[in-house]
Amino acid sequence: MELPKYFYPLDLPLVNSIVFAHIVDNDKIGLKCTLPEFNGKYAFCSLSNFSENEVIKRNEKDAYFEVLESKDNIIELSRFGLRKDNLKKAQENFMLSKKIYNFFKKWSIKLQTDLITEVLWKNFTDEMPFYSELIKDTKWLDNMNEGLVDEFYSIFIEQEDLSIVFQMLITHEMGVDIIYKIYDAAIACSTENVKLEIRYHAKNGDVGSLYTLYVDSAHENAHENAHESAKKVLEKTIKVIEKKAIKYGKFKIGP
Repeated sequence: MELPKYFYPLDLPLVNSIVFAHIVDNDKIGLKCTLPEFNGKYAFCSLSNFSENEVIKRNEKDAYFEVLESKDNIIELSRFGLRKDNLKKAQENFMLSKKIYNFFKKWSIKLQTDLITEVLWKNFTDEMPFYSELIKDTKWLDNMNEGLVDEFYSIFIEQEDLSIVFQMLITHEMGVDIIYKIYDAAIACSTENVKLEIRYHAKNGDVGSLYTLYVDSAHENAHENAHESAKKVLEKTIKVIEKKAIKYGKFKIGP
């Protein structure tokens, strides 16, 4: 199986887009470059396409350029007037595209299916970042391999921290026993898919201190719906803890 070597379903870069380039030659005429996003296609940046203050050092190997012209036999680049905000956006886009392309390449080889053409390219948009929608709308993951789904979430989807820090100061004479009862009530809120735990941040024997209620780490990279379920379970549980704790002492969310 031969996989596409282009990051995008494009043979050539878009005019006015910003591309990442490897500089292969730096002489008096300009820079000869190759474009890794487009299977190493050759491109050229004339010295006339540099601003007065722009300098590319002779030992510099990589740089970002704006595309002035994009045809089969010539890709002309420019560094003139490349704004910092556009440059930052292009850098983020390149790093994301490279990471996503390599992810799909790895899983294509693993599953012996061309996921680059069949899945990745179908989520391409011509506005940077090119694959942002792939991360925002994850419906395409519904019918994918379970291992692929888990790894995609762990790499590309930033999950909220599934934990809540709270304080309890138990003033009742049955202090430690009361804490255990509160623990039991909290853990009873666990579900089959959302396993709760409480971490105790105090010396042994202290009657109440700082605690962290959190979802089992094995659950944190679960599917989006399960993530939402975990948030709801945490919110419900903290209400149960508060209701029981304030009967016997003081309760506060946060450190």
